[in-house]
Amino acid sequence: MNKNRVKVERRIEEILKIAKQEQMPPLHTNTHLCCKCAYFGF
Repeated sequence: MNKNRVKVERRIEEILKIAKQEQMPPLHTNTHLCCKCAYFGF
């Protein structure tokens, strides 16, 4: 299998695991990283 495909599949598994949790994960608080992001306001 392609290395990139394996990485993507692992990330998808991690996302699904988080999505299935009862509680929401802690909010991202480092807004410095997102200051130029289109989602900065969120």
